[in-house]
Amino acid sequence: MKLLSFETVTGGIRRHHLGALVDGDADSGLVIDLTAAAEAHLLSQGISGDDATKKSLELCPATTLQFIEGGARAREFAENALAAAKQHGWEKTASGLAVRYDAADIKILPAISRPPLLRDFMSFEDHLLNVFPKLNRPYQMSGIAAQFITREIHQVLARTDKKLNFQSMRNFSI
Repeated sequence: MKLLSFETVTGGIRRHHLGALVDGDADSGLVIDLTAAAEAHLLSQGISGDDATKKSLELCPATTLQFIEGGARAREFAENALAAAKQHGWEKTASGLAVRYDAADIKILPAISRPPLLRDFMSFEDHLLNVFPKLNRPYQMSGIAAQFITREIHQVLARTDKKLNFQSMRNFSI
């Protein structure tokens, strides 16, 4: 399942979604909103509207981080909801939420927009030993030098690995 975080704007209201890319690519494929699919799936099982909405947010949250924190239970439920959405071809939930989106019509967000922990790869010597030769520099570290070197490393990576960096910011695969 290829997960991606995305945003829609309807009537001036921005909504964040967690979706699964089910066909094509992140630029022109088909994306199913997992929370909306979960709600439709619960409604099809006879759960009432308000309860289905509440439970779908618990079992299939709208952010990647909450989804990961939900563990195996969230993943299993998302897979079931996704399979049901594909099978039944749901376009909208009973409450009017869209289930399917064209990737071209949505704004793709970073997989985890507010990570609880950030690590600077400069802390890991193996990364430094790998990058310094690309910069034609000897391995060296000092506080001020590290700032300049970090900037240069990012510039080298931006030139040499643009597609990888771009793709890694756009989707999250499980």
